Amino acid sequence: MMADERESGSRHYIEQVVRSNLGNLIEAWRAAGEPQKAAACAQLAVAQGVWSHPWQRHRDHVPGLTAQPLHDTGGFWFTGLLEERFPEIRAEISSMVDSAEVVLFRDGRWQENVSAALPVTRAALEQMPEVTTFNPGTITISRLSPGTHLTQHGATNAVLRLYLPVSGAEGGWIRVADETVHWTEGRCVVLDDSFERELKHDGATDFLVLILDLVHPGLDPAHRIRLLPGPTTAEERVVAFMRERGIEELSYRDGEVMLHPGEEMRQLIFQYMRAADVAGVEFDGEQARWLQPAAETA
Repeated sequence: MMADERESGSRHYIEQVVRSNLGNLIEAWRAAGEPQKAAACAQLAVAQGVWSHPWQRHRDHVPGLTAQPLHDTGGFWFTGLLEERFPEIRAEISSMVDSAEVVLFRDGRWQENVSAALPVTRAALEQMPEVTTFNPGTITISRLSPGTHLTQHGATNAVLRLYLPVSGAEGGWIRVADETVHWTEGRCVVLDDSFERELKHDGATDFLVLILDLVHPGLDPAHRIRLLPGPTTAEERVVAFMRERGIEELSYRDGEVMLHPGEEMRQLIFQYMRAADVAGVEFDGEQARWLQPAAETA
């Protein structure tokens, strides 16, 4: 593995850790009733280039993409197709789906045991290469019971998410950043998956919604290719794992796994350990056990 690849993997992993920790800090301040401190953390993250928008919370960042909570559905040709076919889609989904969540498409493949029971819906979705040729994307149908309250955000700013309310939309809404949308059955909503969002359903009946993941339209061809079908062989998965985490060498012998970090990751670990004044750390269940440096002898 080339040195520049290891350094790139280390940097990418460090940036992921920074975004994850900042997101946790923002949520902690908000949970503690300190919204101003939460907002200050978010603004600082934007100033330092961690995110492009103070309401974003993703870990994997692609520079240069437009950051807006909600997108105009008129900018996507297939929203018209879904809304035109909605009466048939609603009739089929309402009669066939009775579980909390059903996955129709995942990892670049149709889930045949499910999608075969929804031929009309699948036929419409198969006309949308923006969804069915995008490997990380999924197509799901979710059923939310009255009283459901969720807060979410996606892992990357390279993905948009489309919601098509199927039934039971009355009394429900979604907040994306500081914008709130009340659901309308048969009308699509497209949002940036990297933004913090809150979903509430106060209706009298279950809320059924079709959810599609889409590639961000501003993604350049090079990044788009990276999101298409990923590593398939065991060797490719190992190499991808090492690159993403800045690992220089990995070995497995006699039941033991040995990892050797690259130079940038090694320096980061050294700085953390020196700041904590420990020689090592290991987990015992959920508890961390800190190993103290050996005492010097006279």
